Amino acid sequence: MKSGKIKASYLQQVIALGASGIIAIQFIFLLAGRPTLCLNYGCQIVDALTTVSPTYFNLMGLIYFQAVFWLLRWSKHKTKGKFDWPALLLLAGLVGESVLFSYQLVVVKVICSYCILIFTCVLLLNVLHGLRQTTYGLVIFTASLLPFSTLSFTSPGVATDSFSLDQGVYGVKTCSKPSKQLYLIFSSNCPHCINVLEALENCSSCDLFLNPVDRIDSSPISGIEERAVYNPEINRAVLSLFSIKEVPVLLAKNMKGYTFITGEHQIINYVRQSCFTRDPLLYFDSNISDNNKIDLFTESDGECSIEINCEKEQGR
Repeated sequence: MKSGKIKASYLQQVIALGASGIIAIQFIFLLAGRPTLCLNYGCQIVDALTTVSPTYFNLMGLIYFQAVFWLLRWSKHKTKGKFDWPALLLLAGLVGESVLFSYQLVVVKVICSYCILIFTCVLLLNVLHGLRQTTYGLVIFTASLLPFSTLSFTSPGVATDSFSLDQGVYGVKTCSKPSKQLYLIFSSNCPHCINVLEALENCSSCDLFLNPVDRIDSSPISGIEERAVYNPEINRAVLSLFSIKEVPVLLAKNMKGYTFITGEHQIINYVRQSCFTRDPLLYFDSNISDNNKIDLFTESDGECSIEINCEKEQGR
């Protein structure tokens, strides 16, 4: 039994040291401005939704795993009956990782592969610490996941500080006296998006911000002032937050937040009434009630999935 505990302790130290090495590499890449260690776009989405810089997150992770490693080494020499400090630190790490994992799984609905790797390391460290530690860990994970699965994280009116669309702007088309600010989330291979862009090209009284969900090589319409840096994953993150899986989506900024309009025909009708007149008209839709958590105008067609090439969908 004692030899089994010693082996488990050594394996824990190896995992803690390995996780430290991975995070150290990630930390160096972040400082150097190089692409980070991630197998999917989920990492960029999760990074965009945090109020703390990924650099600090990784620094805290590096300190955590180093603390676990040295505490495990120290605990080998502790006398019987002393408090199990490594167990407490491992549970604390599992609390943090469970909350982050639950947020990605339930709220964002996008999983960061790098985050899963770190979560797995913390989980294995707890399992290797014994049956009692595993039981405590299971309770903690369940207690973290259940609240996220029962709560709604979209606020009435979609507050303007909920996300930063400006980080995903490819380019801007401005007018002299704008009556509205419009953000168009679109895909470069979606025919419905192209039709909307053509309708917006001669827009005369709205400032237009283009927010693609993919990388585009050239400006889709004339008169666009391109930005040097933009992140399409921000735009995917916005759609994920509101469980929207199709484009085009138009966001009209207002005092309380944003009005969401989806689908080619709804968007074009909105633009024609709001951006081509000297005194823009209010946009009404009988399907919208005052009980909605956000202002959302939708239609069932005139849309492309952000995950599937729309041209392939039409050719089936």
